[in-house]
Amino acid sequence: MKRIAFSLALLLLSYCTPNRDQLAQVGVNPILLVFGFDISKSHVLTSVFDSTQLNLLETILTTSGREIVIASRSIGDTNYSFFSRQRLKPVFPINYDADLHTQVKQKKAAEHVKRSNALALLAFKRFYNEIISRQSTNRYTDLNDFADRALQLIQEPQFASFDKYVILHTDGVHDLGNDSGLDCNFSEIPSLRLCTVGWSSSEKCKAIDSYEFESFDGFIDFIIEQLNQ
Repeated sequence: MKRIAFSLALLLLSYCTPNRDQLAQVGVNPILLVFGFDISKSHVLTSVFDSTQLNLLETILTTSGREIVIASRSIGDTNYSFFSRQRLKPVFPINYDADLHTQVKQKKAAEHVKRSNALALLAFKRFYNEIISRQSTNRYTDLNDFADRALQLIQEPQFASFDKYVILHTDGVHDLGNDSGLDCNFSEIPSLRLCTVGWSSSEKCKAIDSYEFESFDGFIDFIIEQLNQ
């Protein structure tokens, strides 16, 4: 059994990690990942990212060869009304046909980008862990407000050329203590991919391209597939 598990781990690592050593891919779009984490009192925090999944996600993102912006925000807590943003930059290849001085400069630049990416991912993980460590005392969940704020972010001009993903970790129950219904509409951006994790409500957000996942394991498999297209 241990041998099988080890073999599967090697297979996954070879699938996720390009031989280019994090080299930039020419002609591919950068990626915007917008995360929403429901920490309202009415949502039981299950199927959260565990440390293994977070580390795997880190490996996937830093070896994709693309520029990636991660924007994350809580749902159901007014203390976290902003998006925390981190930017990962691609590492450009070293030209070993160039003179030694140029190679040294390129190597230094690549190491600088790798250190910057590591700090960005550390900031994302710290923000995520801070969010899930303290479930809100607010039982209300305003999914409509999150959708409005996410759309405002997504339509910022610097993200015009990005492949866009919205990832919602929530049971999908929109509840403000009144009769207002779910009006979560991402369909005005046809290229956007909506991913929901743990959604159990019969009401759905509107999107041209949407995917439902039972846990973050399914989402990670999906992202691996998307990044390797």
